[in-house]
Amino acid sequence: MMRAVLLFLAMMACGGLGDAEVSDGVAPSAIVDSGSAAAPPPAPLQAAYTACVTDASCGAGEACTTVPGYATPYCAPACDPDASAEAQAQTCGVVEGIDAFCTPSGRCARTCGEPDTCPDDLACQRTDTMGRVCAGEEMGSAGPYGTCTHPLEAGPDCPTETDCFGGSLLGIENGICLPWCDSGDCPEAPDELEGVTPLCFDTTEYGFEHPLCVLLCVPSAAVCPSGQECLDYGGFGICAPDGLTL
Repeated sequence: MMRAVLLFLAMMACGGLGDAEVSDGVAPSAIVDSGSAAAPPPAPLQAAYTACVTDASCGAGEACTTVPGYATPYCAPACDPDASAEAQAQTCGVVEGIDAFCTPSGRCARTCGEPDTCPDDLACQRTDTMGRVCAGEEMGSAGPYGTCTHPLEAGPDCPTETDCFGGSLLGIENGICLPWCDSGDCPEAPDELEGVTPLCFDTTEYGFEHPLCVLLCVPSAAVCPSGQECLDYGGFGICAPDGLTL
């Protein structure tokens, strides 16, 4: 599916990068084969404070969410951040032997110490406002259009209002932090890049929640973000993770 999106963008780029209407507007939809696949069997429920994929994999009243500012979602019980510390401890202490507290988002988070006692896929992170908590890596280090190393997950490389696309969708290990562009406008490309033009592409009809921005490029003159190359398609292309072929 995503490979077809990339192919369409490259083909559209052959019309030229100098057209401001193309650079700033939402591109027409691509035609793809929307074949259906059999639904996978339901996953077993995860214990509270362990990593998860969706709300459906968590227990009743829990949500598959992240510690604010950190990646890797976990099954988080609901709580009242305005309640007393004693009430929060009682609400969040759903697992014997685990200390937890209520975050400002209204979801419990597990505390940790040395040695690291966090479940698989989570680590003991030192935060400025919450002390040590079990969470994924801090989000936002790659920046818009940057190369991300945790495709199809909520970070940790990508900043807010971007999605890390790649992985199995593209047949590669890495991905790109593609900014949302619900308004049709894209963030400017970083100053160190050359020969690139951001473009907003409407991917919502393919099941994505938001339209997404990509970088169109001229292969002979482009400097793409680190870990990416200008994928050539007849003289024009897109910035894509190293190793991707169409």
